[in-house]
Amino acid sequence: MAAPAVAIGTFNIVAGVFGALGLASFATTFVPKLNLAVHQITVAIGQTDEQSDVDSLFGNIPTVKIFAIDDHEIGVAKGNSKKTWPKGSINPVPIKNEKGAENVQAEYVSIWGGGANAICIAGIGLKNPNDEQTYGWVGDVGVSCGMPFHWSTTAIGSTANTKDYRPDCIWITGPTRTTDSRLWDSMIPEISPPFFLPSLDYNITEGLDLDFDRVFHGGVDITDYTKIQMQPDRQPLHPERLPWTKPKKKRGGRSFYPRSESMMSILISSPYSDHSVKRLCESEMSWRPDVVSETEGLFCDMDKKLWPLCSDTVKRACFDTETNSMRGRSAKREPVPMKKYGKFDKWGSEEP
Repeated sequence: MAAPAVAIGTFNIVAGVFGALGLASFATTFVPKLNLAVHQITVAIGQTDEQSDVDSLFGNIPTVKIFAIDDHEIGVAKGNSKKTWPKGSINPVPIKNEKGAENVQAEYVSIWGGGANAICIAGIGLKNPNDEQTYGWVGDVGVSCGMPFHWSTTAIGSTANTKDYRPDCIWITGPTRTTDSRLWDSMIPEISPPFFLPSLDYNITEGLDLDFDRVFHGGVDITDYTKIQMQPDRQPLHPERLPWTKPKKKRGGRSFYPRSESMMSILISSPYSDHSVKRLCESEMSWRPDVVSETEGLFCDMDKKLWPLCSDTVKRACFDTETNSMRGRSAKREPVPMKKYGKFDKWGSEEP
């Protein structure tokens, strides 16, 4: 998808701390078991529309790195800026341990955007060699950390309340026309994720951190900045661990990310009760096409304005799902946005 503005406004790395985190709801078949000295990483991509759509949730294959408990790199699978992972795909990424680290198990996983074609990640799974336990990270965690996100229909395991657990997906990307590709290739992938000693503690039943504040503020950075590109004044470039561009402010104080014209011509309609259009619309970090929640009876113009769906009782200042357009002004003569969609994507039926 040709979306440089999105690339600037998204995080470029997903760092998952796995440790003792064994999500009870994580599908046991999500990550296949491999041989000694080979880690299996599995990356689930968010799903929305056709792969041929330049603005869909498929994107360039990212680089995946694994790190030991002391944060030293023990293996890498390089990404590809010319190839993509398709929508809704579950992608196995086997990583062979580096020489001298054959018996070391991974504690941390980092994923770096593989190119200008942004990708939306719904989940990451990890299985260490000779370990029956599957460890996991889901997009909802990234949302909690303030990463740009959108809905996803990619199901990853189940919970006590739902047969199919569909986490949100979060955006990552690599260099674009508006970023320094040379800087990206020589600097960004060399940054290590924060490591925690002692390791983080988790609620094993729920798979949640016991101390969220420590996740944000307790990590140690062991990046060797002597190996990183220098600025003209010979000071090392020291980017934020999760670089992003603040969303622009629109009238009324809300924030938003600029969207390409093709993105603005897409409409998504979801029947899933866990896809709250109110939550999506009111979040400063959500990004993607306009959406309809069939269960909430609401439409979100992703410039962050909610409208009711038209019905027998609501006939003005509402969204007409038969014509996929806004209808009439309200009694207060509130301006109604003109909408025209070139693509309508109706997601699957809600299961009982």
